[in-house]
Amino acid sequence: MSGNRAQILDRYRKLVSPKRQIVQLFAVIFEPISRATFLDCLNHAGITEDGKPFSAAMHLIVKITS
Repeated sequence: MSGNRAQILDRYRKLVSPKRQIVQLFAVIFEPISRATFLDCLNHAGITEDGKPFSAAMHLIVKITS
């Protein structure tokens, strides 16, 4: 496995829910979608942060990793 690929995999493995779930959802979406549509998908899938549904004000989607 190349160094870059190993780094990406390592960063992914260090993610905690819901960040890992967000990456997984993006991985199966095969076309560009709006932030509002993505939020709808998150909420429909039952992906929450601290038990609260995501809203348009959530900063998590803008920056998945800190």
